[in-house]
Amino acid sequence: MLILASGLGLNLELHRLSGATEFQSFNPRSPTMPLQLTVHHGGLPYLHLEVKGPLSLVDHRGVVALAAAICAAAPYRRCLFDFRGQQLNLAPLEELELGAHVGDILGSLEKVAAVVAPELRKGPAERAVQKTGARLRTFTDIDDAKAWLAT
Repeated sequence: MLILASGLGLNLELHRLSGATEFQSFNPRSPTMPLQLTVHHGGLPYLHLEVKGPLSLVDHRGVVALAAAICAAAPYRRCLFDFRGQQLNLAPLEELELGAHVGDILGSLEKVAAVVAPELRKGPAERAVQKTGARLRTFTDIDDAKAWLAT
């Protein structure tokens, strides 16, 4: 384990696993459950990020920025976000802001797939991303998302 950052009431730890890198964010003011982010490489033709735990708008923006940096460095042209394990409570305006941010940051990628729990598939963020010209689709089934990325 390596402590990457500590400050602003947040600790970020890095764990190296076989074929993946896992980040955990611990907020001492809300210690009930850490935010976990696992980055899967493993010879995939796309970047695969798995996110679990509570996510604020700031957390989402950080996950997107990390994905953009990895995609640029690797380089990956496609990205899969697995948000099925997230606990989300964004206001409608925050969803729109997030969508615009995702489009701005990941708009150069060929395709971006986001997999969410069925109850979280509302649409405003996806439509906001698409209005930027980015090719993002939201799915509730990870196999459907992988199939779309493969085409």
